[in-house]
Amino acid sequence: MSDTPNSARRVLTIAAILISLLAQMQAMGLLGIAIPLSLANQSTPIGEIGAVMAFYSVGLILGCWQGKRLIRHVGHIRAFAGFASLATMVGILHAFGGDAQLWGLLRLSSGFAAGVMLIVLESWLSSFAGPRNRGRLLALHQMVFYLALGSGQLLINFAAQEPQRAFLMAALLSAFGALPLAWVRTQNPPLPDSRTMPLTALLRRAPVGVLGAVGAGCAVGAFYNLAPLYGRQTGLSTYEISIFMAALVFGGMLLQYPVGRLADRYGRTTVLMLLLGLVAITALSLVGAKPSFPLPVVALALGSLLGCIQPTSVGVAHDRLPSEQLVAASSGLLIGYAIGGVAAPILASASMAQWGPTALFAFVSIFEVSILLAIGTCLMLRHAGIGVSPERLQSNE
Repeated sequence: MSDTPNSARRVLTIAAILISLLAQMQAMGLLGIAIPLSLANQSTPIGEIGAVMAFYSVGLILGCWQGKRLIRHVGHIRAFAGFASLATMVGILHAFGGDAQLWGLLRLSSGFAAGVMLIVLESWLSSFAGPRNRGRLLALHQMVFYLALGSGQLLINFAAQEPQRAFLMAALLSAFGALPLAWVRTQNPPLPDSRTMPLTALLRRAPVGVLGAVGAGCAVGAFYNLAPLYGRQTGLSTYEISIFMAALVFGGMLLQYPVGRLADRYGRTTVLMLLLGLVAITALSLVGAKPSFPLPVVALALGSLLGCIQPTSVGVAHDRLPSEQLVAASSGLLIGYAIGGVAAPILASASMAQWGPTALFAFVSIFEVSILLAIGTCLMLRHAGIGVSPERLQSNE
């Protein structure tokens, strides 16, 4: 009987974590579609819009880099409440308008806040995970994450006539997201491991995993940030753009389990290369798409592939590393993912400015093929015995 209150408290805390995640990611999803559309309505050059959107990933890198130190300094609850307040302020400041330079700084702040809050929520949720429930908790986390981002895209329809309302809605969601964890009665979880494996060391030990993470960040960064501009430039209404974006995000949930099974059976590297190839082919099919093309259906298929690249890349890297280095490696892979997320909006927006909106899909297709070729080169070098193995590196340390 004495375990019943503790079990109920654990359930309440997990529910509070997931509700906070839902609200914060809905806010981020809403900002992700509202900002490029608002800048496009102000006739901002597409290259500047791409740069503004890229600042989110820069902030995410900084948040992941410094977030664990901040959490260790002030604790989970204070860190989350503080950065939820920052996210709220950022949403309100967007509503006052401003130029692309100001909004770039706001995107940087938004990305930093999101990085710290995600570390808080993921490490807190992991503290409740054990061998018997870890898979279910992680799956629940991923489902809530994608549901929040996707539904956030649809919220733009409540602000179609008044763009400023979208930013105020995002601010309200961020403020609401701080309440569940502030009200739940619980103790701070164990402080997160602050180690991060340098990307150069990770690239030597698990190059295929790093390349996959960069490829995932590039594809997601390009589509999530610039697909609304593609929709606007091809004449889609705000409602049609929101459906297109929601399908792209919701698709990320569809193939997680089947792809995981395939990776376990046929090898993670093989499945990773297959995913990259399918993304390249699917994106290429949209280059010459006509307005009557069933975009939401293709977006759903494309999103289902995009959502599997990063977890498969993490699995590839983990297969090459000892267990005590997995936490540090995961942080390094997240930075690799964010680097792709920084580069993609800048390069893809320049391509769109030069060759038109469908250049977005051509850029992603070419980039993913380049990642595929780089992975193939790594595998050939490994097969030929060229390079340094993880075991040899460890023996030299």
